[in-house]
Parts: sequence; C-alpha cells; structure tokens
Amino acid sequence: MPNRTPPSRSTDPALRILLVEDLSDDEHMLRQHLVVSGLEFSMTWARSRDQFLASLTAEFDLVIADHRLPDMDSLDAIALLREHGRDIPLIVLTGSLDEELVVRTLRGGAADVVIKDRLARLVPAVRRVMADHRLARQAQLATLRFEAIFAHSPDAILISAGGRLELINEVGLRLLGLARPLAAGMPVARFLPEIDRLLPSDPDDAGIRHAAVLETWVEDASGRRLDVELTFCRLKTAERVEWQLILRDISRRKLMLEELHLFQRAIAATGNGVLITDPRQSDDPIIFANPAAERITGYAPAEMLGRNCRFLQGGDRDQPDLGRVRAALLAGRSCTAVLRNRRKDGSEFWNELFLSPIRDAAGTITNHIGILNDVTDAREAQIRVILSEQRYRLLIELSPVAVFIQSASRFVYANPAGHRLLGTTDEEFAAGRAVADFITSGRLDAAAGAAAGASGGAVSGSLPEQEWRRSDGTTFHVEVMTTPTQHGGQAASLLMVRDIGLRRAAERALRKAHAEAELLLSSISAVLIGLRPDNRISRWNEAAERTFGIPAGTALGNSLAASGLGPSCEPVMAAIAVCRVAHGQAELVDVRYDHASGRRGFLTITILANTADSGPAQDAAEILLLGIETTARKNLEAERNHGQKLESIGQLAAGIAHEINTPIQFIGDNLRFLRDSFADLDAAMRLQQGALGAGDDRVLDPGAAALAAAAWAAADLPYLCTEIPRALEQSSEGVTRVAGIVKAMKEFSHPGQEGCQPADLNHAIETTLTVARNEYKYVAEVRTDLDPALPAVSCFIGELNQVFLNLLVNAAHAIGAARGDGSKGLITISTRRLGEVVELRFQDDGTGIPAAARAKIFDPFFTTKPVGKGTGQGLYICHTIVVQRHRGTIAFETAEGVGTTFIITLPLIQPQGG
Repeated sequence: MPNRTPPSRSTDPALRILLVEDLSDDEHMLRQHLVVSGLEFSMTWARSRDQFLASLTAEFDLVIADHRLPDMDSLDAIALLREHGRDIPLIVLTGSLDEELVVRTLRGGAADVVIKDRLARLVPAVRRVMADHRLARQAQLATLRFEAIFAHSPDAILISAGGRLELINEVGLRLLGLARPLAAGMPVARFLPEIDRLLPSDPDDAGIRHAAVLETWVEDASGRRLDVELTFCRLKTAERVEWQLILRDISRRKLMLEELHLFQRAIAATGNGVLITDPRQSDDPIIFANPAAERITGYAPAEMLGRNCRFLQGGDRDQPDLGRVRAALLAGRSCTAVLRNRRKDGSEFWNELFLSPIRDAAGTITNHIGILNDVTDAREAQIRVILSEQRYRLLIELSPVAVFIQSASRFVYANPAGHRLLGTTDEEFAAGRAVADFITSGRLDAAAGAAAGASGGAVSGSLPEQEWRRSDGTTFHVEVMTTPTQHGGQAASLLMVRDIGLRRAAERALRKAHAEAELLLSSISAVLIGLRPDNRISRWNEAAERTFGIPAGTALGNSLAASGLGPSCEPVMAAIAVCRVAHGQAELVDVRYDHASGRRGFLTITILANTADSGPAQDAAEILLLGIETTARKNLEAERNHGQKLESIGQLAAGIAHEINTPIQFIGDNLRFLRDSFADLDAAMRLQQGALGAGDDRVLDPGAAALAAAAWAAADLPYLCTEIPRALEQSSEGVTRVAGIVKAMKEFSHPGQEGCQPADLNHAIETTLTVARNEYKYVAEVRTDLDPALPAVSCFIGELNQVFLNLLVNAAHAIGAARGDGSKGLITISTRRLGEVVELRFQDDGTGIPAAARAKIFDPFFTTKPVGKGTGQGLYICHTIVVQRHRGTIAFETAEGVGTTFIITLPLIQPQGG
C-alpha cells in the first residue's frame, strides 16, 4: 500500500505530493530535503505501477516520479494520469543529465526535470510548477466561465474592435434581427448609432476600463427602434482596443420592476431571513437582505451587501454540506443545507439554508435566493417552519395573481384568485380538473409537461400569450409564468396566470385616444408644424396647408426653409436651437410668411421642445411650432396707428399753417415793397431817358430833365439801396423757414425708411419739436439734453416719431392745464446710452397724473381729458409701439401738482424675430 506522511501544521493548505520511487533511500533523501526546505506538504509514496494506480483514487496536487522504475517509467506515469483524467503536474527525477531524456519527457508532458544530485532545484521547481499550474487552471476556468456566460447570458453580448462587430451571442442576433453570417464585420454604429458618443476615449489609459450602465437605443435589421440598457467594458492592449458590450431590452422593465417591488415587499414581510445574490457580478455578491436576515445574523443589510454569503461561515470551510451547496450552484438547482454560521457578535448558530436559482424568461440564472432559518433550537426551528409555511400559503391565498398547480395534465390546485378567474371552486379541483377544460389552444400542456420534467429537465419561465376558457364558456387572454414544483411527491408545474384583458383594453383605448388626438391636432385653427431632430418637417396640419398654400404631402420631409417661412427662417431656426438646448419654449411675434400665391402675412409662433422621447442626446428633441395668424391684427394696428397719426397731423395742421403764415406774410410785404420800388425806379429811368433824347445827336431837354430829377428825388434812391437788400434777405430767411417746416413735416410723416433699420433718435426728436412747435410755444419752453454720442438705434422710426409727438403734446396740454396765469412751463427732453439700451426722458412741470388714473393710463380708450378733447389712444399706442414692436419699456414718474416724467428704454439692436 502507498505510504502516507501527514502534513506539518500550517495556516496554509499543505501541498499533497504523490512520490513515485522504487528506492527507499531516495524516498528518504527526498522527504528530508523537502522538510529541511520548509515546504508545507503531505506525501504519499508509491513504489510500483500498481501502487501508483491505486493512489490515483486520492486527491493530489503534484506527482514527483523517478524517471525509471522496474515496471514503468515517467512517460508511462504521464500516460496513466491522462488515461484516468487527472490533471496533475508531474516533475521527473533522474540520476543523470541526459539531454535527449529531458527533451523527450518535457515533450511528453512533464512539468520539469530535476537531477537527483541537484535537489536544490527541486523546491523552486515545485513552487514554479504549482504556480504555473494554478495560472493554467485559472485561465481555463476563466475561459469556460466566459464561454458559459457568452452562450447562456440572457442579455445580448457583443465584442467589437475598430468600430466593427467581431462576436455576438444568440441573444444579440435575436435582439438585432441579424443572421450570423452577416453580423461579423458589421459596423457597430449601424445598429447602435450613438456608440461614438457613449463610449469614452482615453488613448493613454491601458488595460480594462469599466463604465456605468447607460440607457440608449438600438435599431434592428428592420429599422425598428428598441430602448436598451448598455453596459460596456474596454480592454486595451498595445495591439488593439476591444469593447465588450452588453445590451438588455428594457421595454418591459417597468412591468418587471413593479412585480419585483411586489416580491420585495413580500420578502421583506416574511419572518425568514432572505438573501439574494447576483452571480453575474464578481464573486456572486449579496444584493438584497431582508430585515429577518439582520435579526438572524446580527448584520445590518448595508453590512452584507456586496459580500459573498461565505463570510457567515468565518473560517469554518470544511463542513460536509458546503459541498452540496457548491454542487447545487454549479448545477443551477435548488438545495437545502444545514450550516454552522457565526453572527456579528461571534456567537455560533445553525442555519438551515434553502438555496434556489432565480431564472429569467429564457431560463438563464440571474440570481440566487437563500432563505435562512435558525434551527439552533429544535422547537424554534419547528415553529419557524410552520410559520413560514403559513405565510407562504397566506401569500398565495391573498395574492391577486391566479396561481395553479398542474400535475399530469390536470389542475389539482387553484388559489382564490385562480377560482375567480376560471369561475370554479375548491370542490371541483379536489379530484383534479383537466387542463383541456380551460385551455383552448392546447399549448400549455406541452410547455407545462416540459416544466414538470416530461422532457427530462426542469423548465421555468414565461409562455406566449394564451387563450383560456372559463367555466361559463367565455374566453379571455392571459400570460402565464410556469416553474417546476412538487405535488404529492410527484413532479408538477406551478402556474402564475394574469388576465391581460384589461391591458389589451387599455391599449385599444390608447390607440383610440392617439387617433382622436391626431384628428384634433389636424383640425385646430392654429398652424401646427412638427420638426424631427434633423429639422425635417414631420407634421403639417390643415391650418398649415391653408396658411401657406402648401399641401402636407409636399411639406412633409422637407426643411423649414422650403415652407412659407422662408423669409423668416433664420431667426426661427435660431430660436429652435435655443429651445433644444434649454428644453424650453420661445415666442416670436409678427413672423413674416409668404403664401404660395404670393400673398404676405404674419404669425405669432410659439416654439416647444418635446424631449419626452429624445433619449440621452439633449439636442435631439422634437420641435412643435404653433402659429397664430396675426395678419388681421397687425393690419388693424397699422390702421389705428395711421389714424392716430392723421389725427395728430390734423391737430397740428392749424399750428403748422400759422407757423408758415408768419414768414409768408412778411415775404408778401417785401414783394409788394419791391414791386412799388421797382415801379418808382422804372418811372424815373424812363423820364431820364426822355430828357436825354434819342439818336446820336442827343440834346438835353431842360424841362424833361427837371421832371426826371423830381422823379429820382421822389423814388429816394439811397433809401431803396438800403431797404431792398434787407427785403431780399428777409424774404430768403422766410423761404428757408417755410422750407424747414415743410421738410420737418415730411420727415415726421414719411421718414424715408421701411422696416426696422438704424436711425438717429436725436434728429427724430428735433424734427418732432419743429413740427409740434405751435402746440407748445405759447405754454412752455423746451430744453433738450441730447447725447451727441448717442449711437443709431435699430427701430421703426416712423412709429417712434408718433410716440415722441404724443408725449410732447401731452406734456404741453398738462402744462397748459396747470398754468392759467399765462406763464410758461418747461419741457425737458434728454437722451443717453445705458449699456446695450438707450434711455429717453420727456419731463414736464404740469399737473401730474392723478393717483386713481396711474394704473390705467396705458389702457386703450382711457383719457383724463374732457369729452371731445382726447380719444384715449395716445399713450396706449405709445405702449404698444415701445413694448411690443421694439421690445423696450415705457414707465413714468409723477407727482400731482409737480409734473410727470415719461421714461423710455429701447434696445440698440432688435432681437431676431421681433
């Protein structure tokens, strides 16, 4: 029999060595050498081939064999190890250094060759061989684990390099609708468009890079978009960068989470300790612990999460039932084991552990659940078992989900919800009811039979939607979850059945509501335009067709620039870009559009960013444009402003006529003076001409000469020489004054520009003062403080002229009402720049605004003037022009009996779309 040497004591496991040597001296020498070297080991000595074969029934870590025994050599030993399936490294001992022998044994499978008279190499060789063997076993195990995970993972697993797909599992092929021959080499961006944005790029970061789980979307082969959960890992070497991608379809996540929450609440309510682990993570860590687990172990849930359950064993790892637990984990089956565990305070207790895998719909193990039961005291253990069974039954009995047990194609149990679903009673199920009585499709029989072991293995998961029949003959649709169980010692199936009639009705109602919403959106009077993330038109209702004269078939799929908004497309697109980034909304007033017929109109457009289905990319929101026709309102406002301007011009007409009449009068007087003076001069010249006579022989007629002298004296030539130039100068000044008034009137009424353009506000104020001079010259002096450095302001200058005139006339009327003694008041007008706006002030020392009227002075048709003296439109028009048309502000400061100051601010540049 083989000779065994017990291991020396050590905290580390001793190395189990099988020594194959026929000479006792060599065995003794080798044993002593290993002892002296300090190696922790136990040794079994086999002296022959038979003893070697007998020893192979035990467990060994290493074989050290003499190259040549009487009945075999080292190559025979290697062959026997392979024949018996023992993966144990073998070191060959030889008495001499034979190069051919070394090569032959190493090629034959020996881990190393050591010469007996050089045993100093043995222990280093042992350590190196064992280290290499462990690494090889770990690599092999890692490969097997990866292949198992890759093949059996319920998630899609993809491996890519250089942006192209290299490997994909069957779940991935089904998810993406791909055929395996076509998948290899396909660009990943074909089905995962956001891959370049999602995956980080760290060119200097070598090794493995893990990232958080992300939610994104994929596009399958048919073009259908699926929401998925993406987990990725990067492996970078000097030669390449490889990405491992895991995709999980999360379309039913909400339903699954709701069910998970239900189960979590149920588990939290149970009196047994419950631990749930995640084998998909490294070392199968605990991810859930209920309160009962804390009560049993003394560890709070937070202290258990992330740790393997073995930590409860402490250092007690040689328990018999641990082997059963490991075997069950490897086989993916349930088991019950009684283990010695330790609480947090160090006390020991016996734990009756029920361990079971949790599988997904595809049958893949996603978790393990362990139910802990402290059985230290037999009485307490019995009570706990009873309570656990009662709670389980209560949970089933009170469950709103129908639960059935099927055995041998018959229903042998139904909970109350199941009886309500089928319209049956417990008495009917006492002897069992045939499944065929309730299943119209017959598909459940095959699936349940497989679940019960008919196909040779337990199957659990969800079945396709079924049509069932109640006892009264009515049919309904259900979804079924099946899992194997036992009933009366026989294999059976536990069925959880959910009536999905309400869900289908809800889906029909949702489709109906969607159709009604589409009908409503298409029939509203407002223009409704939808834009996809690529800014192509996706919605074009009937109002849009009428407004722009473009059929929906022509507009859909085109850009916004191709619609009637072409003239205003740039500010609209700028506002859309802002809304996409800010996830907000914007409003553009008086946006011009062109009808297909050439007619021009205006819209007020509200821009809304719809980010509900945009996914992670924030700039990918869909856009809705809601347009309200404002052409009629704009025309009405223009007519009202024009009417107010005509009213103002009419009001100014008398004053302007008076201003023109004064210079015209003295121009007329001067012309009459020139006419009379010219007549006197003409008469004197004619008499003088007569006195000189005619022809070459002129003889002076004394009498005619006397008359001529008298005529020149009467004409008063020196006076005429002085006054005629003065009359001409006065007339020229009068003409210039009249021309200035006419020019100011023309600039006020027709500024010479259209649209919003830069304009000189100081010059506009001076023009208004000239036009309105007759309105204020008798009641007030005007003082101006106009900033000479005031820049040109982007505005509608014709409309601002109206504002200046209204404020100037109001100031003059307020001063006139305050001063009845004939004295003049003061109107002060100033301009200045404040950053990116300009400020204008119109100040008077008139009556001030009564407190009761201050909140209403900008309201239409409100006036404090007597009937017939005001229409109540002046300040309302001022407010509309400044605030709505120019995006400015108009406010006032007032005190009764002191006066009023109106303050206007205007932006230097009007915002786009304004």
